[in-house]
Amino acid sequence: MISTENYRTYVDSSSGTGSTTSSTSKSSSNDMNEQFMGLLLAQLTNQNPLEPMNDTEMVNQMVQMNSLTELQKISKALTAMTQTNQFVSATSLIDKNVTYLNKDSEAISGTVSGVYMSNSSVYVKVGDDNVALESLISVGVEEE
Repeated sequence: MISTENYRTYVDSSSGTGSTTSSTSKSSSNDMNEQFMGLLLAQLTNQNPLEPMNDTEMVNQMVQMNSLTELQKISKALTAMTQTNQFVSATSLIDKNVTYLNKDSEAISGTVSGVYMSNSSVYVKVGDDNVALESLISVGVEEE
């Protein structure tokens, strides 16, 4: 069975080390292939012997299914690359002053002490707060 990995990664500014844990979840790609093959088998079993399925049509269906599977793999790879890029970018924020909006839309400033990834989102540790990367509104700008 095909599976995907969800990683939770944390980098600490004091030690410069990181740790990674993972959890496995099932993919629906294998289920789609099984459904397609089941439908194809049912179609071949129940077809009219006087009007059999066209070979070209069957090959086209298989090519379409393979194309869909490959596109899903590419999509997963691009998502993983994007997440890795965000994480690497966030690690460059360690020991830098950032400003972010809290839940009440107030601007809060502090120094980034660590970075972690959870559920495909990147967070920075600022004081006692875990801040989503997309909540940052400035980096390295001192308030006057």
